[in-house]
Amino acid sequence: MSKPGCSIQRSGGRRPWMLVPLLLAVACGEAAPEADLEPPPGAAPAPEAPPPPSEPQPPFFSPMGGPVGTDVEVWMDGLPAEATVMIGFGTVRGHQIIGETQVDDEGSLSTTVQVPSEVEENTSHYFFVADANQQPMSVSDAFHVTAPDGSLEVTAVVTDEGQACLALRGQEDELYTLEGDVPDLEPGDRVVVQGTAAHDSACEQGLTIAVEAVDVLE
Repeated sequence: MSKPGCSIQRSGGRRPWMLVPLLLAVACGEAAPEADLEPPPGAAPAPEAPPPPSEPQPPFFSPMGGPVGTDVEVWMDGLPAEATVMIGFGTVRGHQIIGETQVDDEGSLSTTVQVPSEVEENTSHYFFVADANQQPMSVSDAFHVTAPDGSLEVTAVVTDEGQACLALRGQEDELYTLEGDVPDLEPGDRVVVQGTAAHDSACEQGLTIAVEAVDVLE
């Protein structure tokens, strides 16, 4: 049971933490009551307490999918200032380090990495940021590795979270949106979608698929 005033916040979407288990230790305690004392005349003001350190945010990236060799921009905040960090890429079955970069003096990084060869097509992979000892610090949402021509096939469930386009969640909770000739579907419908990864889409949520075929599963 949490003590009064203590809480743990979780991010809005689920992520594959089994890829790189991250342990969060939270220590909570009651603060001692402050004494209501006036400082003596001429005393220097008490120094201000330093701001609490920010926590690493999940890595963001663009585009959301593509074939082997795709250049992907990765950025992130809340890191130790001027630290050296590694960028990894992989699945629950394994990963590899694909880049190394330096955090700026404000705790942010921005770098471009390339989707490596020898990764399985038509699967979801994840970027993660690790310290210089390759200890993971944070994991991204899913990046869909497509075929060389950008084609992909996903099995997913229709949801009601789409804003400009119909949205679906994949088998690992990946977020997809559909554009093009989309049939009438209802939240809860389980479908197999074939198409190509669409970039610069008006959907602006998850990985947008330019639809070629949609089959509704029983």
